[in-house]
Amino acid sequence: MRPRLLNTENHDNDNMSQRLDIKALYFSSSSSSSLSSSSTRLRVRRRVITQQALETLGGDSGSRMRKEINTRDTGSDGRQSDYESSSDGRLSVREYGLTKPGNALELKEARVLLHDVMRNGEYRRETVSTDEQHTRKRMKLWEVERIIQKHVQNNKPLYLIKWKNWDSRYNTWEPLCNLINCEDMLREFEEERQKLIDLFKAKTNFYPEICDVERFLAELRYKGMSIDDASVIVGTKVDNIYSEIRHYLKSSHKTREVKIKRQIVCMLLAKLRCDQLESLQEWENEMNSITKGRPTIRVENLMDLEGAPQDFYYIDNYLPGTGVTIPDDPPIGCECVNVCETGKSGCCYAQNGATLLPYTSTYRMRVPPGVPIYECNKRCICDILTCPNRVVQRGSDMQLCIFRTDNGRGWGVRTLRAIKKGTFVAQYVGEIISSEEAERRDRQYDMTGRTYLFDLDYNETDGQCPYTVDAAMYGNVTHFINHSCDPNLAVYAVWINCLDPNLPNLALFAIKDIKQNEELTFDYTSQMQRGNDKMQQQPFDKINADVDVDVSKNKTLCKCGAATCRRYLF
Repeated sequence: MRPRLLNTENHDNDNMSQRLDIKALYFSSSSSSSLSSSSTRLRVRRRVITQQALETLGGDSGSRMRKEINTRDTGSDGRQSDYESSSDGRLSVREYGLTKPGNALELKEARVLLHDVMRNGEYRRETVSTDEQHTRKRMKLWEVERIIQKHVQNNKPLYLIKWKNWDSRYNTWEPLCNLINCEDMLREFEEERQKLIDLFKAKTNFYPEICDVERFLAELRYKGMSIDDASVIVGTKVDNIYSEIRHYLKSSHKTREVKIKRQIVCMLLAKLRCDQLESLQEWENEMNSITKGRPTIRVENLMDLEGAPQDFYYIDNYLPGTGVTIPDDPPIGCECVNVCETGKSGCCYAQNGATLLPYTSTYRMRVPPGVPIYECNKRCICDILTCPNRVVQRGSDMQLCIFRTDNGRGWGVRTLRAIKKGTFVAQYVGEIISSEEAERRDRQYDMTGRTYLFDLDYNETDGQCPYTVDAAMYGNVTHFINHSCDPNLAVYAVWINCLDPNLPNLALFAIKDIKQNEELTFDYTSQMQRGNDKMQQQPFDKINADVDVDVSKNKTLCKCGAATCRRYLF
């Protein structure tokens, strides 16, 4: 409770827990004499109130404060300032009055050093004592007799309260913060409710599990409802379950039993959903703390109770595996003084055999998939922020959402704003492993029916691919991008600071205009061309969460839903 200071409306003027009511002061536009008289009365009134405060303190502290109150600053013209100073420069409460010298109204200040008053031990004791008396009076007037019901609204509990000595028509719904000193009553209320649930479960031998909740959610999805719609149902129906159980325990009824069981499943759903949302929010915060807004990532699951992946660690660059070294000291760089552009023979792209700058002036891709991209690197002297040949290394400013798909494809990624064709979206990152380790992991992943192995075979010779990207455990948002036979993204091989031909960066660019909230996809079995030589890149063996396998043909069914779908992934 907030202390009340110097309230002059109270009959006991010595009560130091009352406050100065400055709102009681009003201004009049009457004659000069009435203003002067009013101002005089006001000053006398303030002086009396201040004197009472100081007398309460007494002793040296009162004398010191009297001196502080009478201290006034003098300006350069010799006039007294409207601001009074204290010895330690602390702030104080101000009170305003009016005088009228000549024809002009001047606003003057009178201050009581309430900051010092409130810090005085004697004052605090009096204030606390008085406040406790007022609190006891209010508690006596507004005492809780019992808690009748509980309702959850916006994930926050509300309690229906029966007030002592008040008729039931005055019952009110109160948030938890309004129930002061009601811990025992709240505990008894919750224990009684749980006891009813336990009695019903024991009598009917009904102990629901997550599979029962999933079946309930499947019913809702069949009706075109989401898990959040289910949460609304939980909030509206669970309130009556306890009265239903009381009736059932007195007289068993099959219809009522089915209804109660359904409501108990709803309650379990509400708890699981709350835990899930906390898990997803923590995951979202963790990813954004790493990306620092490049890109911005949201997480959304309106389909089921799947939470954050347990064995997945977000990274934003390649992670070298055992025995792998990723060089980052390029041997060459450009010396473009002004700007890197098409036609400059000394620029990085030209030094690597290209005749055209790969990006437009708006930083969009201008060359088709399969063409190697050589960006400027840290050895170049061009400006990092403005060079048109530094796109992937500056990162992505996309706004993306990892969401749960509605057709059994697990997680997916959609864009929260429209993306123009040629725009850089994200890098595909993971753990860089050797070909031998990739073979071992591939056999292991075959047992689970899923893998995230991406062979870096752009420079493949004699069928040998020295390195593979494994994004199963370490990766970024691209880990969740699904396959499509008609994709809107394509993979480009990009070299920046590491110029090892076997270790390109994998960058995803938009190959068509993408609408807001459209899912992002790329072709897991994409064809990449370099010059006149065709190279088939099969980056994944068996990927896509929750895919089905046609056992008779030993092929993985495709669920992309595109008009040009090839039916099988591999």
